[in-house]
Amino acid sequence: MNRRKVAAALGALVLAIVSTLALVRYVQGAEDRAVQGEELVDVLVATADIKAGTAAAELGSRVASVSVQAKVRPEDAVTSFTQIEGLVASVDLVKGEQLLTSRFINPGSFQGARSASVLVPKGANEVTFKLAPERALGGQLRPGDTVTVIASFEPFENEALDDAGQIKQLPKSANSTHVLLNRVTVVRIQFPENANTSSKEKNGIGVAPTEDLFVTLAVDQPSVERALFAAEFGKVWLSYEPPEANSSANKTVTRANVYEPTESLLPTPAPTVPAIDPTASDTTPGRT
Repeated sequence: MNRRKVAAALGALVLAIVSTLALVRYVQGAEDRAVQGEELVDVLVATADIKAGTAAAELGSRVASVSVQAKVRPEDAVTSFTQIEGLVASVDLVKGEQLLTSRFINPGSFQGARSASVLVPKGANEVTFKLAPERALGGQLRPGDTVTVIASFEPFENEALDDAGQIKQLPKSANSTHVLLNRVTVVRIQFPENANTSSKEKNGIGVAPTEDLFVTLAVDQPSVERALFAAEFGKVWLSYEPPEANSSANKTVTRANVYEPTESLLPTPAPTVPAIDPTASDTTPGRT
């Protein structure tokens, strides 16, 4: 009786294995039949996680070429590195994801997450200004840079209250320019989508952005009020301020004093004297 049970169990097991193999072969055959006649195309796929801001030139082994059915390939799928040459990933990419041209942008327009190197003081306000490129170092500022905030005002009417509480007119103010804030940290840079922010050079000259950019600064609350007033009623410029910059001699500049001579605060380099070859003849024109 026990032998019959064992034989029956073995028979059932063999039948299950045979049925499974037959099912697998059927499924594989169905897949082959489905793929047969489909056009295959090569696309680039991430073989590892890729962080936003990674340059296409640095992808290397983190990307591989894979064949997929043409009908499932996105229109903006990356099929060659030449399509993303000189660009960086605008978002994080995960392993197995197809690379899309829409997820690669010019390095100059990459805003990214706040870098760990950008130290925003505790309690500081963050305020954003929309500036033309020429008012923000030609669009070459980067998060973590420190800048000088400069304000310019055109003449405007002044009013005040007299002792009787009546409004009286004061002389119109002069054109003026003055440093508003020093050593302000740049937190973030943003360019409009599809803006021309190419960092490539043409004939050795950098290509400048052609649209306004958004610059976010970290400042204390009183400085926010002053900076916003300048942006609202005047014009704001940013200049890069290195740690060794000397800001001790700032003064308001108007038409009355713009031509006054000032002493340079930059160190004077030692003059370079060319070496004289005693064996060389003097060939200066007009001399014999």
